[in-house]
Amino acid sequence: MRALILPFLLAALLAACAPQPEPGSAEACRIEQVATAPLLPPDPPSTSRWAVEVLLDGKPARMMLDSGANGLSISTEAALRLGLRQRGDMRASTTGLGGTVYRRVFEADTVAIGAQTRPTPTLLVETTDAQSAGRGFDGILGMEVFDRNDVEIDFPARTLSLYRARFCPQGRPPWQGGFLSFPRAGAGQHRTGNHPMIEVRLDGRPAHALVDTGATITVVDQSFAVAAGAPAEPPDGAPRGTTGTMSEATLPMWLHRFGALEIGPVRIVQPELWITDLGMAADMILGLSHIGRMRIWISNGSDMVYLAAPPRPPGQAPRPARPQPRS
Repeated sequence: MRALILPFLLAALLAACAPQPEPGSAEACRIEQVATAPLLPPDPPSTSRWAVEVLLDGKPARMMLDSGANGLSISTEAALRLGLRQRGDMRASTTGLGGTVYRRVFEADTVAIGAQTRPTPTLLVETTDAQSAGRGFDGILGMEVFDRNDVEIDFPARTLSLYRARFCPQGRPPWQGGFLSFPRAGAGQHRTGNHPMIEVRLDGRPAHALVDTGATITVVDQSFAVAAGAPAEPPDGAPRGTTGTMSEATLPMWLHRFGALEIGPVRIVQPELWITDLGMAADMILGLSHIGRMRIWISNGSDMVYLAAPPRPPGQAPRPARPQPRS
């Protein structure tokens, strides 16, 4: 055993001591794709969200791709089916819309997406069957898994592609044609983990907006909406709905027509957006109703977010989607 362990440790030490490329150099900016996987609809197709097949300890699981989530979560049923071991020495607190809940924690030795395998043990937080399995997913795939990657989510091509993280001044994607670039926004309460937070403008006010592939609709925080000129309470006749939360509570929502939403130079006139109390999550969540036809590139190395969308007639806003439960 010693003869096997010592060479392994020596190789690990040499790799750790290997010189890193100079930020901004040709080597640091070289584009290298390391994995790709198809985006899959849920099974059964109960929502408009998208999934990725992930191998947990070599066994397939269909995980919802959620750029608004941090790490991985797994339904109780899927964790038992896949034989994941439970960590009896810990509990996880998960904070989302609706408050904080405490869950069991499972562990997988390896997590593989396409050709990329995360070699170190990875923790997965328990989520309820109603949140995942009941809607066609085994769990949720958040951004923490991609901390060493630049990430391309191509909704038109229905693919997720992973690249080695590049340390470039811009880290721009290898796309042809026009696209929008955003320094990753947010600080303090509006900046956690690798979330793709960008700055947009709503009725002239700058807003920190989370590009969230786990949300079906675009939602504005109530306090921000009021500051932007929306009424504090829904007027008579305003369409209303509810959204689910990680604590399994529901939050009331209502639809309001704003003057203009500006995403970079793209101006959407009179968008109808849902309003609810987002707490400390963001000023706005850009859901699939606005980003579901885009290509999204998240450059974790250079802290940039890029968006490219099929052309839409000027001033035409997407039709508002009806709310669906949020993971």
